Amino acid sequence: MTLKPPKASSATDFVVITYAVITTFLIIGAIFFLIFAPVVPANWILAAAILGSVLLIFGVLRLVKYVMDLCHEYYGTGRIERTRNEMMVGLSGVWICSTIPRIAAYFMGTNYHLIIYAVTVSLLTSFIFHFLFTYGFNQWCKLNYANSVMSEYALIPFHIVLLGFSVRISVSPENTENQNAALFLGQVAMTILPLISSWDLSVVFQNGLIWQGHKGKINKSVDQMTYMLIPCFTAILAILSMVFIGFSVSTVSNYCPTVGWTTVAVTVVACLLVGVVLGLFKILLVFIHEKLKKRTYDLVLMETIIGFSGIAIFAFLPRIVVFVVGCDVPIYLSSVIISIFTVLTFYRLFISPNQHLWRLDFSKNCNLILIIVGIHIIILVAAIRFAITYENPRDIEVIIWTQSVFSFLCLACVIDLAVVLKGGLVMVDEGNGDVEMGPMKKVKKEKKEKATGPECKICILPFNPSTVIPRMLKECGHTVCGGCADKLIGKQQLNQIVCPFCQVATVVGGVTKTLPKNFELLELI
Repeated sequence: MTLKPPKASSATDFVVITYAVITTFLIIGAIFFLIFAPVVPANWILAAAILGSVLLIFGVLRLVKYVMDLCHEYYGTGRIERTRNEMMVGLSGVWICSTIPRIAAYFMGTNYHLIIYAVTVSLLTSFIFHFLFTYGFNQWCKLNYANSVMSEYALIPFHIVLLGFSVRISVSPENTENQNAALFLGQVAMTILPLISSWDLSVVFQNGLIWQGHKGKINKSVDQMTYMLIPCFTAILAILSMVFIGFSVSTVSNYCPTVGWTTVAVTVVACLLVGVVLGLFKILLVFIHEKLKKRTYDLVLMETIIGFSGIAIFAFLPRIVVFVVGCDVPIYLSSVIISIFTVLTFYRLFISPNQHLWRLDFSKNCNLILIIVGIHIIILVAAIRFAITYENPRDIEVIIWTQSVFSFLCLACVIDLAVVLKGGLVMVDEGNGDVEMGPMKKVKKEKKEKATGPECKICILPFNPSTVIPRMLKECGHTVCGGCADKLIGKQQLNQIVCPFCQVATVVGGVTKTLPKNFELLELI
C-alpha cells in the first residue's frame, strides 16, 4: 500500500498546529525583545532555562520513541497496534502537558518569570509529544469519529466542570482585577487543547483507529458508559499526583497547608498494596475458573460484575470522605488519589482484558437507566444542599466540586453494573453480531452433553474438524474458526484479515481456506 504524505488528519493535529503557530510568533517577539530591550539578567536566565529544558525533554522523548520502536520490532507488533500505542502516548502527553500551566498559575502567583517558564516549556513539550508520537498517523490509519460521537460528548460537561474548578482556585480576591481577568482568560484558552486531545485519546482508546482502506461505520450502540470516562480520570490522577507532590515540596500555598512526606509515603504504599491485592485476586479468579472448566462467558460475567462493583464503591468513596475531611487537603488528596488509582486498577484488571468479547445492551434497560439517573440527580442535589450547611466556605467549595466531578463516574459505572446484573451483557461475534447467552441452568445441562475443549474466541463455539475448523492467522499466530474468518474478510472488505485481538493484518487473497489449520488444537479435541 502506497504511503500517504504526513498531514493534519485529526482535531488534535489542527489545534496543536494552531497553538504552535501562535507560540512561534510569541517566541519570535520574545527574541526581538531580548535583543533590543535593555539587558536584564533575569530575562536571559529565563531564556536559557527554557532552551535547556526543551532540549533535555526533546532528547528524553526521542529516546523513549527509539525504545518503543525497538520493542515493536522485537515483538513483531502490527502497524495498527504500533500506531495505536504511539498515539496513546502522544495524546496523553499532550493532554497532561497542556494541563500543567493551569496548575502552575495556582502555585506561582504573580511570579511572571516562573509562569512564562512553565507555560512555554509545557506547550513546547506538548508539541514535541504530538509531532514525535502522533502526527503522521494518516499514512497508515485514520480516526473513525463517526463510531464514537455519542460517548465523546460526555467529555464536554466534564471539562466545563474542571474549568470552573480551575478558575475558582486560581482567581483570588487578593489579586487585582487585571490579574484575575488574565488568569480566567488563560484557563479558558488552555482548556481547548486538553479537551480536543482527550476527545481524540478517547476515540483511540475505544478502538476508533482503523486502516485507511476501511470504511468508517456508525455503531449506534454504546459498549459501556464507564469506558469513556477512564481516560479522563487517568489524567485527573496524573494531575492530582503533580499537585500532591507540589504541596509536599511547597512552603507557601494560596489555598491550603503543605503535605507531609509521611502522607505521601502512606499514599504510595496504599496504591502499591491495592495493585498487589487486586492482582493476586485476579490470578486466583482465573485459576478457579480453569479448575472448574467453566465457559468463557462465565469468567467474563464474573470479572465484569467484580470490576464495575469495585469501580462503583471507590467512585463513591471520595464523595463520602470529603464530608468528613472537608478542606483538609493532605488527607483529601490522599484519599482521592488512592480511590482513582483503585478505580483504574479494577478497570485494567477486570474490565479491559475482555472488553473486546462483549458489549452492553442498553436498549432493553431504558427505564432502569432513567431511574438510576434520577436517583443520582437526587443524591447530587442532596449532597450539595447538605454542603451548604458547613460554616467554612472552602469546605463548601471542595465538597461541591468533588460531588460534581465524581458524579459522572458514579453514574456511569452504576448504569453499567445494573445493565450487567439485568442480563444485558452480550458476547460479540465479529461476523454475526451478537451472541445471546442462555441462562445458567441451561449451561449446566449443556456441559453434560458437550465435552469441554478449545473454542473460538469470537463466536464462543468449540472447534471441531468438520464445521468449526481452527484457522491460524499467519502474521500473528492467533486462531479463529473458518466461519468467523470468512465473515471477518467480508466485513472488512479487503484481501486481508485484521486480527480482532492484536490488529495485525494477514493477507489471504480473498479465500480463507488458504489459512493453515491449527493442528495442535485439533489434536486436543
